[in-house]
Amino acid sequence: MLSALSQAWASWKTAPGVALLAVAAFAVGIGSATAIFTVVNGVLLRPLPYPDGERFVSLYRVNTTEPGTTYTMSVPELQDYQQQTTSFDAFGWFRT
Repeated sequence: MLSALSQAWASWKTAPGVALLAVAAFAVGIGSATAIFTVVNGVLLRPLPYPDGERFVSLYRVNTTEPGTTYTMSVPELQDYQQQTTSFDAFGWFRT
């Protein structure tokens, strides 16, 4: 094991460009993995910063002729839905 490490070190000393490229590749890989984890952790893994955040829902309109396709609902559709339902404590909407 020690001879393999000394041989690797000797080959890296003779080719500093390859060593620099390897270090840069590791740095970019670790940095991008950290950035992706930070976003996923903040957006998907942590609970919402609201009381009872797990009770929030999103409503979408489904096109029956194209399975799996969803659309956002218009404000008049949401107002009609709000008037017809009693399942929600509060009702609100936003545009993205």
